[in-house]
Amino acid sequence: MAKTLEIKEKEIGEMSRVNFEEEKTKMVEEYTKKIELIEEEKETLEASVNMAERDAMVSKEIISQLKEVLSVKDSPLVAEIDSLKQEISRLQEENVRLREESKRNLEMMIEKEGEALDLSCEVTALNEKLAENEK
Repeated sequence: MAKTLEIKEKEIGEMSRVNFEEEKTKMVEEYTKKIELIEEEKETLEASVNMAERDAMVSKEIISQLKEVLSVKDSPLVAEIDSLKQEISRLQEENVRLREESKRNLEMMIEKEGEALDLSCEVTALNEKLAENEK
């Protein structure tokens, strides 16, 4: 800034000292405004950098969590869980099969009981006939 003032002073040359001081004051005001604008821009850039750093930290955390999730996918626990799921499916199918078989067995048992009841009635009738014949 001092060099710029010296150059300006040489350019002005014959200007009166009062005009020079006014010009110098204007230049100082212009440079002050430029400095203020630069400082505002600096603050804006610093805020942007801070936000970018926070975003980077969040991204790193997300990546870390994703890596953890992916590492769990390959862990023995996942294999054990998959094995248990398959076993549960197999047991559910077995349960359905056993229920159907129990239902069929129950129907057959009811049918056999009906036949046994019929035979019991026939035996009772035959016993009654036999008793009549013996009289």
